[in-house]
Amino acid sequence: MVCRARAYYAARPERYWARSVLDMRHSERRGREFIRLLFGELGSLRDRNVVLRKINCDEEGRRYSVVFADQERELELTCTPDGVVLVLLGGGAVRSLVLEVADTDCATVVGRRYLLPRLILYMIATYLEYGVVSAGLYVSLAPLSTPPALLLTGRKGATARPVERILSRVADLVERDEPVLPSGGRPPCEHCIYAHACVYRDAAGR
Repeated sequence: MVCRARAYYAARPERYWARSVLDMRHSERRGREFIRLLFGELGSLRDRNVVLRKINCDEEGRRYSVVFADQERELELTCTPDGVVLVLLGGGAVRSLVLEVADTDCATVVGRRYLLPRLILYMIATYLEYGVVSAGLYVSLAPLSTPPALLLTGRKGATARPVERILSRVADLVERDEPVLPSGGRPPCEHCIYAHACVYRDAAGR
């Protein structure tokens, strides 16, 4: 979900195909290399926490999904994080860590907030798949990013209401008959895999 319109298109793969964005291929290659190096390091760790499984979603073709259904139809929003790590903590609890790696610096991610909803959706999708609490980690490959990474976790004593609100909003987006206006008025169209099909592309000045 780079924007609200993208959520609508992503839920309808039979109608809207995702394109490959040329200027993002270098970033994607760097991200895949980072995941491979990270997973290699995780294999050599010796700690009270045990890595149960490392999932390189790109290499394994692994996808996760959140399904929105009512009496008339069922829509599936597919998610593809860069990686997922299942960990057995020292206290005996199993947790999952969802990884997203990109060139955008963390200050921009926080300021624009267009990557955070997508990471949260990844966390929800992996929770539905494995039944264990997820944390989300965004890693910036930008050399001067401050901080170099962002970690999203649940707070102790927090209720499920924030997650319910997010799912409700996403359901409203994907179940509409037409896509809603993109988030922020001027979406990053050049970095959107659905820019070629978006009805709002011209309105955004791109």
